[in-house]
Amino acid sequence: MPLTLLTPNQLRLDLTVEKEVEVDGVGMGVFNDGMPYLTGRGLARVCGVDQKAIVQVTSALAQGIVRPREARIAELLEKHGIDPVQPYVIVATESERYNAFPAPACLAFIEYYAFDAGNNTRKEAQETYRALAEKGLREYILDRVGFDPNKNIEVAWRQFRDRVLATYDNIPTGYFIVFKEASDMIVSLIMRGANVGINFVPDISVGRTWSQHWGEQGFDDLYGGRIKVLHDYPDYFPQAKSNPQEIFAYPESALHEFRSWSRTIYLPTKLPSYLSRSVKKGLLSLETAQEVQTALLPRPPKAVR
Repeated sequence: MPLTLLTPNQLRLDLTVEKEVEVDGVGMGVFNDGMPYLTGRGLARVCGVDQKAIVQVTSALAQGIVRPREARIAELLEKHGIDPVQPYVIVATESERYNAFPAPACLAFIEYYAFDAGNNTRKEAQETYRALAEKGLREYILDRVGFDPNKNIEVAWRQFRDRVLATYDNIPTGYFIVFKEASDMIVSLIMRGANVGINFVPDISVGRTWSQHWGEQGFDDLYGGRIKVLHDYPDYFPQAKSNPQEIFAYPESALHEFRSWSRTIYLPTKLPSYLSRSVKKGLLSLETAQEVQTALLPRPPKAVR
C-alpha cells in the first residue's frame, strides 16, 4: 500500500503500511518503519469527537488559522515532536485516500480532549489516556494490531550488518570513523528493541557532535588533520540517493580522545536529549530510551579477585 507524506520537506516518501486493522471501530496500523498510527476516523473515536473536529483542527493549522483550540493542540503536537502544519501521513490506495496520524500526534489530540478542551472535554479521551498510562500508545496499537515488534528487530540487525559491510574496508590505515566507534551504542539500542535503520541513524548525532567538539578544541593542531573519505549507505536507505557521501575520518592518535569524550560527555550529557527527541518523534519507546541510557552509563571497573 503506497504512502505519500506531504510535509514541507517531503520526507519519508518510502513509507508503506505494514499492517492495518479495525478494532472496536478504531482504524489503526503500523508503518514499515515500526511507527504505529491511528486513522483520522479512529483518532476521532478514541477522542470522543466527530471526525469533522479533527479535520477542522488540521485544516486550520495548515492555513495558519490559530484559535485557542488550535493553539493548544499545536503546542501539544510540538511537545511530541510533530510539525503542527501537517501532523498526519496521507495514505493513498487504489480505492481510497485517508489520513493516518502517527502515535505521537495521536497523543497530542488525546491529551487535549482529555484535559484541555474545556466544555468539550470528552470522557472517551480521558479513558483512552488512562489506558495509555499503563501501556504506551505504541505498545497499545502494536498489541491490538497483532504486530510482532521482533520482526523490526530482525530488520534492524540486517540493516546494521549491511552498513558494516559497506564501510569496513574503506577506512584508510591510521584513521577511524565514528560509525564504527559508535557500534556499541547502536547494538545496545537494537538489543533493547529500537528500530535502528533507514529512519533512525543514531551515529549521525554522535558524528555531528564529535565533529563540533573536534573543531572547538583545535584537535587538528594536536593530533593532525582529519580527512574526508567516501561513505556509501546500502542502496535501500533513503540516504543512498546522495551516495557516495563524504564523512570525516580521524587520526588514530586521537582515538583515546574520542572514547574519553564519548564516555564522559556524549553518553551522560548529550545522549539523553537525543533519545528524548527520538521518543517524541515515535522512533523508540520511552522504556527503550531509559534502558539504553542505563546500559550505556559509565560504570566503575569490577575488582579482580
